[in-house]
Amino acid sequence: MPLDAAICKQARLSRDPRFDGQFYTAVLTTGIYCRPTCPAGPAKEENVRYYQSAAHAEFNGYQPCKRCKPELAPGQKLPSQLELALNQLSYQPQMNVLQLAEFLKLSERQLQRLFKHSLGLGPKSFIDQQRQIKARQLLMSTKLACSDVAVISGFNSVRSFNEQLKSQYGLTPTKIRNSTKSPLVDRLSIKLNYQGELNWPLILAFFKSRLIADIETVTTTYQRTINLANCSGWLEVSKPDNGNYLSLQVCLSDYQALPQII
Repeated sequence: MPLDAAICKQARLSRDPRFDGQFYTAVLTTGIYCRPTCPAGPAKEENVRYYQSAAHAEFNGYQPCKRCKPELAPGQKLPSQLELALNQLSYQPQMNVLQLAEFLKLSERQLQRLFKHSLGLGPKSFIDQQRQIKARQLLMSTKLACSDVAVISGFNSVRSFNEQLKSQYGLTPTKIRNSTKSPLVDRLSIKLNYQGELNWPLILAFFKSRLIADIETVTTTYQRTINLANCSGWLEVSKPDNGNYLSLQVCLSDYQALPQII
């Protein structure tokens, strides 16, 4: 959907939080893109460009701001089909355009129109950019091995992962990780979206009455150990007070099993 430059200008100058994640501001003179709520001083309007998504901004050569971290902005309100597509990509990031079109029961041309209209770029470009953004986010927030980050982000190989990140950000994955001063964690956090109402206390009570000793624990969250064919680890699922999603914390010995775990 085309952005209204006048509305975007007013939102960024007032740092209106209602627009956080709804569009992104890129500055020609710095090569940086930001949230509309960024605390940095506002750039001159003639040097500003507006984009519908972080992926769109990065596709056009802009780097994420280190102050407002635009790649972590909340999601946009999107058409239901596109929301379904993005959820599926978050669970199965290795999907290509044809597989995504088949999942949505659309032709590739219809999928192309859907992405272009809502996000400003085609599905292949969007998927590539999302992989890079996800990889950078994980490198700067977790201690996960680079090979695991590559798998989780959807890259076909570690070599492709290294080449694309260096091309996009001008840094190797190791240097991206070393550029952050934030504390790193040894687990992965994932949002599991759902529709409708969810009685979380009732679900916890159900699991608690059927507890598997030494494997499961139920408090205000559900926790369990994992032991698959070539994968072991643990997970914890909780329900935030606000929002239609569950929060999954997971630590695995082999992240190729992640889609099955989800």
